[in-house]
Amino acid sequence: MIMKKFCINSVMLMLLTAMMISCGNKQKKDAESQPQVDSFYESDKSLGEFSPSRPSVAQTVSGAAEAEKSSLEAASRKAPTNDNDENLHGYKYKYDKNTEYEDGLFIGQPDYISIPAKIRDKPEQILYRKAYALSYNKDTRLANWVAWHLTKAHTYGDLERPQRAFHDDDDVRNTTHYWDYNKDTRYDRGHMCPAGDNKWDKTAMEESFLMTNVCPQYYTLNSGVWNDIEIKCRDWARQEGDVYIVCGPVFFPNKTNREYIGGKNKIPVPDAFFKVVLSNKKKGKGIGFICENRGGGYDLNDYSVTIDEVEELTGIDFFPALPDAMEEHLESQIGNFR
Repeated sequence: MIMKKFCINSVMLMLLTAMMISCGNKQKKDAESQPQVDSFYESDKSLGEFSPSRPSVAQTVSGAAEAEKSSLEAASRKAPTNDNDENLHGYKYKYDKNTEYEDGLFIGQPDYISIPAKIRDKPEQILYRKAYALSYNKDTRLANWVAWHLTKAHTYGDLERPQRAFHDDDDVRNTTHYWDYNKDTRYDRGHMCPAGDNKWDKTAMEESFLMTNVCPQYYTLNSGVWNDIEIKCRDWARQEGDVYIVCGPVFFPNKTNREYIGGKNKIPVPDAFFKVVLSNKKKGKGIGFICENRGGGYDLNDYSVTIDEVEELTGIDFFPALPDAMEEHLESQIGNFR
């Protein structure tokens, strides 16, 4: 009887041991299959139709892996957060000791303050360049917005416009082409993030000529008041030390006589363009501009509005990373930019 009990207990012990080993192997396999987060943002490393996970810096920024190691000592500064973080396209900022910083900003990406809130009523694919971020609309084949942080240092540089500058954007499907603009000479390839803001770096300059960064812009607007606003923004960046800028096209709703260029490619012509500019120095100040897509005057006061008015027209929530009280104050009045 004792021998029988011993045999039964031995069998049970062997079964129990086997089950424990199997369970341990499964847990190890499951752990190994989990995605690893290796960047400043939690990321699924996707560049497809917008998802709430942000691509890693290493994947989306040319040359990020070769950044100078000397900036690592600034990595002890954790990125600022506030109650509005959930609006920043679902990005949850987290500290990673391997992230490289420069002057408190993460290298190669526009400062997150300039990024608008997620757009919920139209397609959006977020693209990251060395100097700017862009929300691409696959229906219009144009940007919803382009955002960048313009520093005083970035307003200087001696790089010239590259030859055969404009080129397709391979990161989007069905991109617009250089020749889409050839059939209607009234409309220029109007920069959103201007080449003049990117003379400081060769890659930044080249990426400013991606076709996703241009829109059909009436030629006298492009060379007139829109150019004047771009020049003013560089002046303000030098005066303030830096400014945050977002701009893009405006399409009036329910318009029945929409104009298109590009022949069968049918690129819609925007009705207007917006630009918002923010300085958060001292008490801060902000200003907006609305320019109809046609010829006009050159007095910037004729086009200046509050950022709130631009938000009402576009449906875009600008600068959601700011504390609510500061955002409400800066966006409700036209700042005294000189």
